[in-house]
Amino acid sequence: MKPRRTLPLLATTLLVATSSPSPAFAQPEQAPAPAASRCTFSGWSSDTDPHGLNVRAGPSATAPILGVLPPPEPGQDIEVDFGATFDVVEARNGWFRIENARRWSEQSGPSRLPSGWISGRYLAFQLQTDKVFAAPDPGARVVLTSWDDNGTLMQFRYRRPTDCRGDWVRLTVIGHDGREREGWVRGICGIQETTCDGVQGDLLEPGEARGWTAMD
Repeated sequence: MKPRRTLPLLATTLLVATSSPSPAFAQPEQAPAPAASRCTFSGWSSDTDPHGLNVRAGPSATAPILGVLPPPEPGQDIEVDFGATFDVVEARNGWFRIENARRWSEQSGPSRLPSGWISGRYLAFQLQTDKVFAAPDPGARVVLTSWDDNGTLMQFRYRRPTDCRGDWVRLTVIGHDGREREGWVRGICGIQETTCDGVQGDLLEPGEARGWTAMD
């Protein structure tokens, strides 16, 4: 009777290793990149850096620089500086993609400035609205409203836009009590030299602004 053949120890180890891969060699799952939001409004650069505002190839401070928007320039016959204007078409992670950028003094002819991504810290516009909502929906909870100050309707201030949904923008607002709140507004006006009376968001009805509203 012949003795039973056995595999060498090295070969046995090799078979086990190839049939059951170690978890150490498994490919890690990558989280999907946040989806971009489409925007349909205009604005201008508020960056006063004399070197201009960087326009980047992606929504990141490390993305390649495609060019710069010039710093604000003096207006004609008025002591106000005006930033470069543009259309805002997309948002992601607090960054906004712009197109059709122009100097304020060159509003006709082809665009000579780069398209790309800018930080929301330097995105400016006017607001023609009296209400801030918890979501981009006029039926959502009201976060803040304008208020009546001795017969004058006072509007909240804003800073740091971070997102958009069409003509809605998410930003930080500061109301009558000085507190900061996050919310959504519409009624964006990208014209710097007027009060934008023709652009309306969600306005208070006559007599509605007896005081002010802040819902936490």
